[in-house]
Amino acid sequence: MRVTQSHPLRDTISEQVESYILAQWDFTTEEAKQVFLTADISGLACQCFPYALDERIHMAAVLFSVVFLIDANLGEMDIDDGEDYLDHLQDTAKGYWDCDRSRPDAWMLCDLFGEMQSHDYLLVGDIMSATITQLRTRNCQRRLRARGSQDWLSFRNQLLGDEVIGILLKFVMGLSFDDDLNVLGVTSPSSSKNPEESRGRKVRRRGESETWHVDVALGQRICTA
Repeated sequence: MRVTQSHPLRDTISEQVESYILAQWDFTTEEAKQVFLTADISGLACQCFPYALDERIHMAAVLFSVVFLIDANLGEMDIDDGEDYLDHLQDTAKGYWDCDRSRPDAWMLCDLFGEMQSHDYLLVGDIMSATITQLRTRNCQRRLRARGSQDWLSFRNQLLGDEVIGILLKFVMGLSFDDDLNVLGVTSPSSSKNPEESRGRKVRRRGESETWHVDVALGQRICTA
């Protein structure tokens, strides 16, 4: 089932985030820039989180966009170089290294996670960890494909996996616990297989009863009732 509902600020967010990315990101070719614009990554984030808080949806759109561009960088690298690249980004985002302002991939992540921390300090670490893990998974996928293995087919062709989406959903909606997702009828990937019955915690936004994943290749939100 294709869901066309989107965040009401989609047009504004898409314009603002795309302008921000185009002004700061060092695109190597005009073709690479057009691939990014055609993908409408900011719009995808707004489709994925139609009930996000107005003051947080832009952060999801920036994260989607930066991860999309980092993944494109990984595609141009040797697999092992890609692992080193992700190690550096992770260490920089965690504050182990000074943020190099000449590298937009590093400082944009640092600035974004810093802004997120001002809203929810504890949850940002989970978002950061899940995002890097998903990028490593995609890098591993490329390794298996390069070796001619068919195992890579078992990996879902997603830019952002269910773990990232589940954690990010809690952030953009201002939720604190998996029980809050249960109130919405949404299953968190990080929740146990036998979660406790929802205690009916009141939430700020309500969504429909569905779980989803995001497929960037299709450029749409795919929902499973």
